[in-house]
This record gives sequence, C-alpha cells and structure tokens, in this order.
Amino acid sequence: MFGNFAKERGLLLFPSGNECENWIDPALNIIYKMNTLVHVGGDIQKLFNRLDIYNFLFPEVALKFVGFQIMSETNVYPIFAQPFISNANYATKPQIDEYMLIKGFIPMEKDGYYRNDKYILSDIKPKNVLITIDNNIFVIDAEISEILSIKSVS
Repeated sequence: MFGNFAKERGLLLFPSGNECENWIDPALNIIYKMNTLVHVGGDIQKLFNRLDIYNFLFPEVALKFVGFQIMSETNVYPIFAQPFISNANYATKPQIDEYMLIKGFIPMEKDGYYRNDKYILSDIKPKNVLITIDNNIFVIDAEISEILSIKSVS
C-alpha cells in the first residue's frame, strides 16, 4: 500500500485537488500523485490515454506510473511519480497565456481552457502552473478535456 510506502520513507503529504493525494520525496525531488479517477468516471484506460497526451505535451514534467494504492475492497487507485519543481511560484495568467501560445494553444473564453486543432485542455490555472526563478514554466497538472482529432503521441 502506498500509504505505508510513504510513511516508511518519511514522504511529506502535500496539498492537492479533489482528484489526487500527493506526497513529496524531498530527497529525490519527486512528487507522488494518487489519482482517484474522478475526472475520468472511474475509467482507468481513459486516464492512461489522457496521460499519454499530457506527457507528450509537457514532457519536462511527465507522469510515470509506479503502482496502485488499495483503498478498500472495491477501490484501487493508480500512483504516478512526477518531478517536483522546487523554488518555484505560481505563474500568472499572462505568463500562462504566453507559454501556451508558444506551445500552439490559444486561450478560450472559459478560465483555464486552451485549445489547438487537436485538443482542448482545461484547469491550466496558476494553481497548476509553476514558474521558476529562471522563468521556466511547468504545467504540473492539466486536464485533457476533449480530443478533437486522433493523433499518435508515440
């Protein structure tokens, strides 16, 4: 069980949204995320498909599958590892807009939504986008809200 793994290694519980529980390993600069499958309706295949797209779009903070957490007899959730970006602050909306334009996405009317001809992304808000002292931007969490065209991400 990941909770035991985290406890045994002294990982720090980190604030998270409603779809994840997060733990940080400060020695390795890794954040572990347990996904509760809430945004994919419990469909783990859909989650992995969308993670492939996320990793293609944001490879510098790619999520890697590491195992499962058993929560009850009927609930098992996947655990992912992601690089932890230390010494960073939340990016501002103008910084995010500029970064997403460079990546080929335009902002939509709804806050935190961006699109190109293949995808609509959401939840790209300051709470999910970090900027370092060197002005490097990292989208550490994003939802693939819609796939507009089939594209291989391999």
